[in-house]
Amino acid sequence: MESKGSRAFPPAAAGFVLAGGNSVRMGEDKALLSLGGKPLVLHAADLLRPHVRQVYLLGSPERYAPFDLPVLEDEFADSGPLAGLCAGLKHSRFEWNVFLACDVPLLTDRFLQELLARAAVTSAQAVIPKTAAGLQPLTAAYHRSCLPIFESAIRRGDLSVRKVLRLLQREIIGPAAGDNPSQWDEMFRNVNHPEDWKWIRRKTGETGD
Repeated sequence: MESKGSRAFPPAAAGFVLAGGNSVRMGEDKALLSLGGKPLVLHAADLLRPHVRQVYLLGSPERYAPFDLPVLEDEFADSGPLAGLCAGLKHSRFEWNVFLACDVPLLTDRFLQELLARAAVTSAQAVIPKTAAGLQPLTAAYHRSCLPIFESAIRRGDLSVRKVLRLLQREIIGPAAGDNPSQWDEMFRNVNHPEDWKWIRRKTGETGD
């Protein structure tokens, strides 16, 4: 069922920035791309900070040590973003946990408020936004009860996050009543290719290539 809005006191939660991708299609580390003079990984961390009790980076401790944030490394090597979700959930002391990919810089405070408001009242294990392109599992909130499901999937070689989502009790959220669906979709535009990066820079008023 798709939720259209709620009002609830948000739960205490941890926040995690997924920064461990190889950025093969982009050709350079997306987490370190600078937008407004700040690397994308810190944009995501700063967006999370007002909404969670602690922010962590998920990736290489050596690569991201200069950012003065705790960095968690994947326990399962070469297992993609599912391993990052496991690392965060295993480390967290909170029931609810918000994960943001580092390369989605157009996300808003309002989105995170709604995500956590739904987590506060849902009976599901995950609150996941949906756009015209489908579910957005790397900008979502997960309950700690997801951890054994994710770990089991990795151990049997099922590394697709979208596939593993089918095993969870999910609550899907979309744009609120009266919101522009195209603007909702644009908010989740990520940086996979240089063309995506150019589009985001234009959208945010940056100049140059």
